[in-house]
Amino acid sequence: MKTTNNTIKSLISTSTLTAALTIAASATTIIIEDTFTRTGDVDGSLTDTGQTWNSPSGTQFTDGSTLQTSSYHTSNITGITFATNCTYKLSMDVALNNSSNFWVALGYGTQHINSTGMMIHEQGNAGLFTQNVSGKQSIGLSENNLKNFEITLQTGATLSNSIASWKIDGVTVGSSRAVNASGISGVFVQSSGSGLRGTVDNFKLTHDCVPEPSSTLLLGLGGLSLILRRKRAV
Repeated sequence: MKTTNNTIKSLISTSTLTAALTIAASATTIIIEDTFTRTGDVDGSLTDTGQTWNSPSGTQFTDGSTLQTSSYHTSNITGITFATNCTYKLSMDVALNNSSNFWVALGYGTQHINSTGMMIHEQGNAGLFTQNVSGKQSIGLSENNLKNFEITLQTGATLSNSIASWKIDGVTVGSSRAVNASGISGVFVQSSGSGLRGTVDNFKLTHDCVPEPSSTLLLGLGGLSLILRRKRAV
């Protein structure tokens, strides 16, 4: 009987550990992805993953390979529900048109104001901001050619207790900042000036969520129940 009990305990521990590792190793999920292989007005068009682009302040266009940012226009995707205890990553490749003083902004929100994101300036720097343009961090850019920009939003136990961080070409820039993500429901790209300001490609939003401890516990208890049922049947 003692050996049997030890065997059951061992199986229970193994079952619980396996459940925990299986949940913890959950794969990153793509929420939005767009490679802009279509042509024409982006307003009302669908991303590769089926979401609809909106252009409330004037339209932007796709040329079959990129999104053409221009003339103070904004393109956004709304209706996104952000969850607690998740890591969201918004990334895209941006190339600027080095012809005048302008910027391209991108981030979480529906437009540049009251959002969490990044403003990339033609003059060779970027501003990192959380929820409002004021109080932004400024960083220098070594060059203005094509770069990959990534904004990570780590939500906490509540959306109001979240953290934002930034990378350019895979390298962390600036310092992470606290952010209230409870009001965020979309992602956007916006530009200044007239004419073509730059291009955007490989637009992607992903998330990786950590389940609550209760989920692991329930899975472990489920394994215990199955073991005990089998034991009774022997």
